Amino acid sequence: MTRTDASELSSRLAACAEVVCRHYLPQGEKSGRYWLIGDARGTPGRSLFVRLTGPDRGKGAAGKWTDAQSGEHGDLLDIIRESLGLGQHVSGVVRDGGGIDWSLGRKRGLGV
Repeated sequence: MTRTDASELSSRLAACAEVVCRHYLPQGEKSGRYWLIGDARGTPGRSLFVRLTGPDRGKGAAGKWTDAQSGEHGDLLDIIRESLGLGQHVSGVVRDGGGIDWSLGRKRGLGV
């Protein structure tokens, strides 16, 4: 397995943004080049939109989202964290054959 940093993970997730949205935000719906849902925790609605296509970086990038009601924004790693109700420390390792092994926390040298 290859250790991958958060920006690389985010880029890989953005490349398959619709698949990620269908899995982690199944109550949402596709509308043009966006996935629409109420919020990052999967509440029904249409105020949060995820860009399904677009450039790799910068304005309008695929995988980036904005919640028009709350003003929150982020990338698909944030969507996964929020939809699963996880804390801030989420990491992943990309498997050689595809897929990601998620880690839900990190040790801080305390044997925890």
